[in-house]
Amino acid sequence: MKLPFAVTAIALLCVASAALNAAQTQTPAAQTNLSGAWELNRQASSPTPAGLGPDAQGGPRHAGHGGGGGGGRGGFGGPGMGRMGGHGAGGSGSSGDQPDKEEMERIRDLIHETLAAPTRLAIEEDGAIVTFTDDEGHVRRFTSNDKPEKHQLTSGTVETKTRWEADTLVMEIEIPHAMKLSRHYALSVAGEARELVVTTEITGGDREPGGPGSKRAPLKAVYDPALPEH
Repeated sequence: MKLPFAVTAIALLCVASAALNAAQTQTPAAQTNLSGAWELNRQASSPTPAGLGPDAQGGPRHAGHGGGGGGGRGGFGGPGMGRMGGHGAGGSGSSGDQPDKEEMERIRDLIHETLAAPTRLAIEEDGAIVTFTDDEGHVRRFTSNDKPEKHQLTSGTVETKTRWEADTLVMEIEIPHAMKLSRHYALSVAGEARELVVTTEITGGDREPGGPGSKRAPLKAVYDPALPEH
């Protein structure tokens, strides 16, 4: 018995949709595997911009964030960066739309925490789940299906979307009332040498020249395979 054309077309569409969803949530077999233990190469990483270190006015209120030469702890493996204060909410300029002082301090601390680059980073891939463990023992899991997730950090909550683009893991991070980050994790292989290169693009959320919505120069953190700890 032959199925009507419309029924056959619907069946084929369902199969194609299922295949697409599987492709979005699975790690392709040929894809570069980022798994392993990594150690920050400070010399090869972006330096902390002048005046933005942890000792700058308005720096983080809790220890372990920021640091020179791209250092710092507690983030998602992005380049370290210091004070990024003065973030409005919505940019209308009215006092009712601006966070109060305590909220602005919390946002600033959250930015520090998100941008800080751990000195050591362990990555584990398990299908669509990518797990990051930093040198302070923070464990964070991300699902590479390009769907929104919320992650609770020490200073607050950030929203993320994670996906694979060819051999690069792309993580979109949004800090409420502040800025958006686009972080790319890519493996660089030359002979037997391997490097994990983490590039972070920052958009908007600051009162520096360019204002909210402006795009800054990307920051880079370079990781070498970590030596076994004794």
